[in-house]
Amino acid sequence: RHEVGDSSLRSERGYMFNLNYHYGNRKWIVSVSPFLNYFDNYIYLRPSSKFSPLPDAGQMYQYTEGKVLFAGSEFIAKWNAARWLSADLGVEYVYNQNLNLAMPLPFTPPFSVREELEFKPALRSGKIRDVHFILAGHYYAAQNRTDINEPSTSGYFLLHFTAGSTFDAGKNKWSLSIQIRNLTNAKYLNNMSRYRILNLPEQGISVNVTLRYAFHSQ
Repeated sequence: RHEVGDSSLRSERGYMFNLNYHYGNRKWIVSVSPFLNYFDNYIYLRPSSKFSPLPDAGQMYQYTEGKVLFAGSEFIAKWNAARWLSADLGVEYVYNQNLNLAMPLPFTPPFSVREELEFKPALRSGKIRDVHFILAGHYYAAQNRTDINEPSTSGYFLLHFTAGSTFDAGKNKWSLSIQIRNLTNAKYLNNMSRYRILNLPEQGISVNVTLRYAFHSQ
């Protein structure tokens, strides 16, 4: 990517307000974290309407600054339904605005919701432990609050699955994990990735197998 700097930019200066509320008991853990930030000269990289004269460099990006407002919140909840079952929920939202131009900032993360369900069956075998199965989903809303010369992105949903355990083989201890990401092979553009400018989708379904061995010194 061709980026153009500006030696006249001043150092950033901002004012930040953050608040966190946390509640927990045996069954529930809940956390809420709202924030509000104001910068009188926020520095960021902005897509321009020009294309680079360099080969394969594509769209030019210009460093600029301005009065910017950030606001948003994160909500996290975990439910321990039983020893063998738990559920997690996370919600995130970020709002920003260039107050000089009355425009959103580029590469702003969209509203998102993530869900996770974990199952830990109790096994009688002493050689196999910590067996777990995790089904996770992540929803990203469409992002239409974009800067000039920045395309918007459609919403999408990703589904992931993980299975793993720890087991003994003789005197050796091993752990095995199998992870399948993007289980439905969804085609999507990540709003935070600059590859979306080229209309290049993110990775489809992928399978990762990890085997670990624990070394112990004598």
